Amino acid sequence: YSAGTSADDKATTDAAETHLAPIPVMLEYVMTNPDMPIRTAADKLSKGEQGQMVMTKCTRRYVSCRPNKCTKPDAATDNDQAVHPIEATLQEEIEAIVRQAHEALGCGSYSLFDVRVDDTDPSRPRPYLLECCAFWSFTPVSAISLMLKASGLDWERVVLDLWRGMALEEGAANARVSRSAVAKVPARGAANGTNGEGSYNESAGYG
Repeated sequence: YSAGTSADDKATTDAAETHLAPIPVMLEYVMTNPDMPIRTAADKLSKGEQGQMVMTKCTRRYVSCRPNKCTKPDAATDNDQAVHPIEATLQEEIEAIVRQAHEALGCGSYSLFDVRVDDTDPSRPRPYLLECCAFWSFTPVSAISLMLKASGLDWERVVLDLWRGMALEEGAANARVSRSAVAKVPARGAANGTNGEGSYNESAGYG
């Protein structure tokens, strides 16, 4: 994600003050079935008693090679929120190939990658990129949000900084609305049965 400095309610939007940084804590999906070492549809969706689709998850845990991020299980909850240690060389290699892919694909302010680690040789685990998931739902249960929280980072602050950084300046925003109004407002006496004072919805997407 794009990391930078924020103070009080004023977010950093200066590109010179931001940089691409890996999230220190990763999510690992632990396969519990030795006969099926990869995730299948059964690990994601199943049918409930009434035939409805139900989300299922294989065992998930947080991992990091950074000692200051590793924690013990939270005794106050039933869920294991611990951050488990992994080899530094493995995480560094994952971060290196993810950075290359992020920049090559032009992912912008954030990205999420699925990685498969071949540990046939335990002394030399090898990571492989499976896919880029260049989306973030900006909810507390989103994978990126979970990793930021497990890293001790304020995920809501990160989201706010990102939105502010991508927002149009007031002049550019007004110009876009004005151009759309000229293009979309129907002429007086148009066939919609009104007197020409129509309305429309303006939407904009940012990549």
